[in-house]
Amino acid sequence: MTIEAALTGRREHVYHAAMLDPHTAAELSLDDIRAMCDEMIEANRMWLPDLE
Repeated sequence: MTIEAALTGRREHVYHAAMLDPHTAAELSLDDIRAMCDEMIEANRMWLPDLE
């Protein structure tokens, strides 16, 4: 999913990659995972492609 996100530029694939991680899924709700991903994307915006 991470590679798919990089190739397609779809933010949804970033969310799915994080949701598939067993540790992340055990600690956070789906809404929290989405929020965490959004925060990480914004914090690292200068190194990432634009994600839709």
